[in-house]
Amino acid sequence: MIATAVCNTYIELGVTAYRQGYTDVADTMLEAALEEAQRLSNRQSPPCAVINRLAHLHYQQKNFDKAEQVYEQVLLLYERIFTDEDAILSAMMLNLAELYFSRRKYELAAPLYERALHIDQKVIGPDSKTDERCLLKLAWIYCHSERFEDAHKIYNRAKAIREAAQVRKAG
Repeated sequence: MIATAVCNTYIELGVTAYRQGYTDVADTMLEAALEEAQRLSNRQSPPCAVINRLAHLHYQQKNFDKAEQVYEQVLLLYERIFTDEDAILSAMMLNLAELYFSRRKYELAAPLYERALHIDQKVIGPDSKTDERCLLKLAWIYCHSERFEDAHKIYNRAKAIREAAQVRKAG
């Protein structure tokens, strides 16, 4: 646990340096956090949350290339540790899919949304709020890819989830 605390300290120092305008110091601290987390990933209890937090931080700082690189590393690590029966794997896929989507890398985002949707439906059950969001993004991607029939089906599923949620909320 001390090593995870060290990673978190590097991240906090990096965030503070970034906020104060010391981007070179911030980069150094964040790289140190990533190196420490990767070193720890060889042990039995890998610091997935630390690496995921680091990727999210890069995303927030609009350092999308670095965020993508770290999210991809995290996904590889998660896929080694977790199975398709774990919602945490789905959440990681969604993080990377959202990044790809925001960068207009739709051909990379779609399979992650599809896989995350499959996991969530198996683990959480159908028709969750996450499902609705995934379905809407997939419908958009399918439209963009001129897969209009698929997009229409997916959109109708998302719409049904939203309507059912509104009925539950009202009732």
